[in-house]
Amino acid sequence: MATTRLSVRGMSCASCVNHVEKNLRKLPGVAQVSVNLATETARIEHDPAAAPVDRLVTAVRDAGYEAEPAPDAHAPADAAAASHAHAHAHDRRVRGSLLVLGAALALPIFILHLVWMTHASAWIQLALATPIQLLLGGPFYRGTWNELRHRRVGMDTLVALGTTVAFAYSAIVTFLGGHEVYFDTAAVILVLIGLGKLLESRARGSAAAAIRGLMDLQPPEATVFR
Repeated sequence: MATTRLSVRGMSCASCVNHVEKNLRKLPGVAQVSVNLATETARIEHDPAAAPVDRLVTAVRDAGYEAEPAPDAHAPADAAAASHAHAHAHDRRVRGSLLVLGAALALPIFILHLVWMTHASAWIQLALATPIQLLLGGPFYRGTWNELRHRRVGMDTLVALGTTVAFAYSAIVTFLGGHEVYFDTAAVILVLIGLGKLLESRARGSAAAAIRGLMDLQPPEATVFR
């Protein structure tokens, strides 16, 4: 038996972890699988003849996630690992900026819904809610497409479906001349869930850094006296 570590990108929740583990366990020759969401790694004990590394990577990609052999645990300064951490930090900065913009647009929508429910107000809310739906909802739509492509349903599908129904219904009512709209519902849901995912990403990054720090304390070599 051999032990292989894979770097897995694209996981966002425990459901993703379960899906990756399930796909890997289906392979013949795989004895044990452990996927860590915080470090975005998978540890597989397998028979190299029956389940070579390239087949493990393919199984993860078939589940809808990116995978590649993980760098050596004793090489924290590895260029791939540094690039991976930098990409995560850049992604969090972009999501943070979009979240601030979304919150700035969602606040007047919420206020208008409470104090001024008229047809003119509905048009204003539509104008403010459209960029929120496109910018903050975009990652959920991409996640939904990925989930449906692999014949599964997760949180991205639920969020995309719920907010799209509220937004689409409200847009139709607005075009038909009504004013009973729910743009505030779609906007607030996207902002709050986006905030939750950003905080979760930062927490995972801190946990991964702490775990890597502990792993760096391991001596790369040991002397055995017999």
